[in-house]
Amino acid sequence: MEHIAIEAKPRHADASKGERKRLRRAGHIPGAVFGKGIEGVLVTVEARDVAKVLASDAGANTLIDLSLGGDRHLVKLTEVEINPLTRDFQHVGLHKIQANEAQKATVPVELTGEPESVRLNEGLLDQAHLTIEVKALPERMVANLFLDVSEMQIGDVKYASDVELPSGIELVSALDTVIVSVKVARELVTDTEIENELQEGTGPSPDSSSPEEALQNV
Repeated sequence: MEHIAIEAKPRHADASKGERKRLRRAGHIPGAVFGKGIEGVLVTVEARDVAKVLASDAGANTLIDLSLGGDRHLVKLTEVEINPLTRDFQHVGLHKIQANEAQKATVPVELTGEPESVRLNEGLLDQAHLTIEVKALPERMVANLFLDVSEMQIGDVKYASDVELPSGIELVSALDTVIVSVKVARELVTDTEIENELQEGTGPSPDSSSPEEALQNV
């Protein structure tokens, strides 16, 4: 698993709202470090470091070597608060973890291959879940998991239990969690298309005449 080193600086608990705003404008994000073996510590971290972690292959599952007051801690980014209007970071939570203790993580599932029916435009892949939850030692955790769909046929379903798990990775999600299915392309027509077909089926035929026209032809 990838490591990224970042530095945190202690901050005062009694900082005013205005002071926190000034910190954010300067690129310093308020946060907190917590977890086993450490008392909760209020800190600031650089916004660019948080962005670097989130942009890495493992995203929030990236292992962070946090430097704080001369000590180093292994942490993960477990909370990221973002301003919905400006999209700026508002607050982060950093959880200290133990290298010898298994951790849970939500990991993306990447589909590989292409079913023949999909290639022929006869079927469509419907991925019900993009991620699953797994458990592993921090260094054994992976950024992505893979599921081969190349042999799937229309009507087939694959579950969390079908995902390829590397050695040392344990599935936490329910075995019967649906990951992907292959549906007939026709089953995925839109409501508008169905409505149009019903209107066409129930409307008058081109050769039909009104009651008045029928009387005139008698």
